[in-house]
Parts: sequence; C-alpha cells; structure tokens
Amino acid sequence: MAGPEWRRSWPAEALGGLLSRRLPAFAHPLLRLCERLPNTETFKQKKQQLMHDGFDPDVVTDPLYLGDPGSGAYRLLDRVLCAWLTDGLLRLTAKP
Repeated sequence: MAGPEWRRSWPAEALGGLLSRRLPAFAHPLLRLCERLPNTETFKQKKQQLMHDGFDPDVVTDPLYLGDPGSGAYRLLDRVLCAWLTDGLLRLTAKP
C-alpha cells in the first residue's frame, strides 16, 4: 500500500499514470491518500501505525483506493470491496 501525501490540486484522473511511472507493479493495487503522513516527535514516519491500520475503511479515515489490474483505473475502496478482498472474492492481480 502506498501512502503519499496528496495535494488537493493534483488531478485524480492522473493517478493511474503517475503510479505506473513511479511505483513497481506489485505496489499499485491499494492506495491510501493522506493529507499528511503521521510522524514521531523526531519526524520519522509512523510506518507501524499505517501497517496496523491496514485497508479497513472502518479504521482508516483517509480515502482508500483500489486499482484494477486490467484497466489501471482506481476506485474508492468501500466496505463492500473490502469484504470481497478479505473473503477472496476479488483478486488484486490478473489470472496468469
């Protein structure tokens, strides 16, 4: 899951293209858009907190997006999509 600091002036439509140029393919599927990454008192990122929060929409207050491996488009991850993921009904990669 990538957690970039999102600037509201960035166009959401450009998200797929930006990620395909900046991240390896295995890092594309889940995206959490943060206003600001949580930091410690010494300005280190709180990665453990982000990992603990995971991608549950009931826990995470930031917008979560799920990338479609076929089209490259991103859609908002809601409770239904999250349940499909955790139940194994939705795959993050295309079948070989």
